[in-house]
Amino acid sequence: MTAAPMETTAAPDATTAAPDATTAAPEATTAAPEATTAAPEATTAAPVETTAGPTEAPTTRPEAKGLFVTCTAQEIQIKLDIKEHSGLQLDTLTLKDTNCQVYKNDGQFAYFRSPLDGCGTTHNTTKTHIKYMNAIRAETTAKTNNAKISRDFQAEFPVQCTYERSAILSVVSFSPRKKVVYSSASGLGNFTYEMSLLKGDNAESDEITEFPHVVDLNAFLNIRASIKSNDSQLSLFIDNCWATPTSDPKYKNQHKIITTGCKKDSTVQYDYKTSKPIQFFRMRSFRFLSENSDNIHIHCEVEACRADDKDSNCAKGCQPSSRKRRSLYSDASSTLLTIGSVKVVSDANAAQSTNANASGLTTVSIVAGVLAVLVIGLVAALVIIHRRRQQAVNRPVAFKRVQGDTEDLLI
Repeated sequence: MTAAPMETTAAPDATTAAPDATTAAPEATTAAPEATTAAPEATTAAPVETTAGPTEAPTTRPEAKGLFVTCTAQEIQIKLDIKEHSGLQLDTLTLKDTNCQVYKNDGQFAYFRSPLDGCGTTHNTTKTHIKYMNAIRAETTAKTNNAKISRDFQAEFPVQCTYERSAILSVVSFSPRKKVVYSSASGLGNFTYEMSLLKGDNAESDEITEFPHVVDLNAFLNIRASIKSNDSQLSLFIDNCWATPTSDPKYKNQHKIITTGCKKDSTVQYDYKTSKPIQFFRMRSFRFLSENSDNIHIHCEVEACRADDKDSNCAKGCQPSSRKRRSLYSDASSTLLTIGSVKVVSDANAAQSTNANASGLTTVSIVAGVLAVLVIGLVAALVIIHRRRQQAVNRPVAFKRVQGDTEDLLI
């Protein structure tokens, strides 16, 4: 659903400036405004990139020689040719936030990831675009034998990505069923997706918070999906839902519940609310026969739309007979949510009672076993004492009578 990441290579003009950026920070600093002035030209090309994938329209300015930048919807991916810049102290390579270090070094390139909201990334915005900026920094090889000080400048390699303001920039997962989205889209702001399994048969029911959750076979599963934001103009659309016997949403054995907003499972009860931030549906539980599995996990692809966007999926709802037209906002703001596992049994109450009884029987068995050992030990001790007493009573007593040189034994 997202566009393929775009990797940029160095422009010839920027290449000649690379040695100066490495050896002398002041010159690299003074060159930054020139590179910045070129940004609008790259920015104007963004709409062309948008046609290839409406979820993002990143652009980058020409980078230093040996520096490659890929802009994605979640982060800035950077690789630096460390053989091209041999004067760097590799153990000092970091982003602006020194806690963000090289995550991979293959001997040719050092690789970095810079999230759009971390690692020292800064941004500025215009009416149509937002630009994110960071830099790789490193100490250069000292020209003296003093390891405590250096009179060389710190090398810096600035990077940047420019996005259209209508694109969703970052999705942060708190859990499989709850995700926070950071958006630069005008009028959207940040928002939170959430999907819950409910105790009752309406959207206002309390959530089930402990999993695996045990239910009867063929009992109703009540599911709520919602979007929370300070913007009251956001609405939610459930695009696709399916179930798997494992937590992997791409698992080969799937059962379709909702497809392109339309009910697929015959037991689904779903009254779609147009342009509303909360959607609710219910369905009856089942078992996966081919897997011989009692566990099910439910996955849903949901989308955020502007309530006034008449071309969005939210406005159109279920369209089973034609390929739906998607709006830019709708495409950019879709995500996947998962709840589970749900354990399906023939009788949930009986299963819980069986577990409780089994636990009680186990405790009783342990106590009975301990008591039996004590009784056996006590009986054994009594038998031993009794036998010793009998041996003491029946033991023969010897008497000696001495007559001269002979002895008579009297019993």
